[in-house]
Amino acid sequence: MSIHARAEALAHLFEEHLGLTGQGLEGKLRRAGRSLPRWVRAESRKILAALGQEGAPKLARQIDEARVARAFSMIEKWLVEQSPWEKRRAWAIGFAASNVFNFMVIGGALAAVLLWRGFL
Repeated sequence: MSIHARAEALAHLFEEHLGLTGQGLEGKLRRAGRSLPRWVRAESRKILAALGQEGAPKLARQIDEARVARAFSMIEKWLVEQSPWEKRRAWAIGFAASNVFNFMVIGGALAAVLLWRGFL
């Protein structure tokens, strides 16, 4: 399987598991930005460099196939472990927890003011 075909499959996995949009693998990675772990960004740079070299015949011979294959397999394994529902669930729990905390702080402040003013 060529590097270009594996990159397209990886781009599809990014779209499927993380919901990223963009044109090709490079666009999806740019869109993800720093939300990806540092090692995923480093491995994806290796893949993008190999994609750039694949177009030129002389440069294509310099590609370290084992390193690129290892980068693909590591990122694919990480992506398969990611669940879009888990990400949404974690976001919803964090959102609810922060709102409950804010309501408690505001309620406590309101009770303190009412006590201070003599209404309670």
